[in-house]
Amino acid sequence: MKNIINTNINYILLIILLFYYFIILLFYYFIILLFYYFIILLFYYFIILHMRM
Repeated sequence: MKNIINTNINYILLIILLFYYFIILLFYYFIILLFYYFIILLFYYFIILHMRM
Protein backbone atom coordinates (compact mmCIF):
# COMPACT_ATOMS: atom_id res chain seq x y z
CA MET A 1 0.00 0.00 0.00
CA LYS A 2 2.79 2.43 0.91
CA ASN A 3 4.52 1.67 -2.39
CA ILE A 4 1.35 2.44 -4.38
CA ILE A 5 0.96 5.81 -2.62
CA ASN A 6 4.61 6.60 -3.29
CA THR A 7 4.35 5.87 -7.03
CA ASN A 8 1.14 7.91 -7.12
CA ILE A 9 2.94 10.90 -5.60
CA ASN A 10 5.72 10.49 -8.14
CA TYR A 11 3.21 10.53 -10.98
CA ILE A 12 1.53 13.63 -9.58
CA LEU A 13 4.90 15.38 -9.27
CA LEU A 14 5.78 14.40 -12.84
CA ILE A 15 2.47 15.76 -14.13
CA ILE A 16 2.96 19.02 -12.19
CA LEU A 17 6.50 19.33 -13.56
CA LEU A 18 5.33 18.75 -17.15
CA PHE A 19 2.49 21.23 -16.68
CA TYR A 20 4.90 23.83 -15.29
CA TYR A 21 7.31 23.26 -18.18
CA PHE A 22 4.45 23.62 -20.67
CA ILE A 23 3.36 26.94 -19.10
CA ILE A 24 6.93 28.26 -19.25
CA LEU A 25 7.20 27.26 -22.91
CA LEU A 26 3.91 28.98 -23.70
CA PHE A 27 5.05 32.08 -21.84
CA TYR A 28 8.33 32.25 -23.77
CA TYR A 29 6.51 31.64 -27.04
CA PHE A 30 4.10 34.48 -26.26
CA ILE A 31 6.97 36.87 -25.41
CA ILE A 32 8.79 35.98 -28.63
CA LEU A 33 5.61 36.52 -30.66
CA LEU A 34 5.05 39.91 -29.03
CA PHE A 35 8.66 40.84 -29.70
CA TYR A 36 8.43 39.90 -33.39
CA TYR A 37 5.11 41.72 -33.70
CA PHE A 38 6.67 44.85 -32.20
CA ILE A 39 9.67 44.67 -34.58
CA ILE A 40 7.38 44.25 -37.60
CA LEU A 41 5.26 47.20 -36.47
CA LEU A 42 8.35 49.38 -36.09
CA PHE A 43 9.58 48.25 -39.48
CA TYR A 44 6.28 49.15 -41.16
CA TYR A 45 6.19 52.46 -39.32
CA PHE A 46 9.64 53.41 -40.63
CA ILE A 47 8.72 52.32 -44.17
CA ILE A 48 5.58 54.50 -44.08
CA LEU A 49 7.59 57.45 -42.74
CA HIS A 50 10.15 57.08 -45.52
CA MET A 51 7.42 56.79 -48.16
CA ARG A 52 5.84 60.04 -46.98
CA MET A 53 9.18 61.87 -47.14
